[in-house]
Amino acid sequence: MGDARRAREELWTAERPRDLSIPISTTSATFFAGGLLASYRRRLWPMVFFASVALLLKLWYIDRMTFYYEQRREREESPEETKGATTPSSS
Repeated sequence: MGDARRAREELWTAERPRDLSIPISTTSATFFAGGLLASYRRRLWPMVFFASVALLLKLWYIDRMTFYYEQRREREESPEETKGATTPSSS
């Protein structure tokens, strides 16, 4: 699972599309920092809130990476399928 996630992120990094991934990741990091601060101050409910939002945002980020990877994979597979369809078959 780690290798597949790494491949999606490397593909995204190579092309750098302008989408929601950067703001989602930045916001997730900000909420994570808020959760750490709340933990340090020993405030349970603020920590639970900040950590939960950070987790949900990170899951959304992973969803975006997966969506981007699948979209890219479909684009790369489409020309091969059409090329194979136009080639006469040998019987």
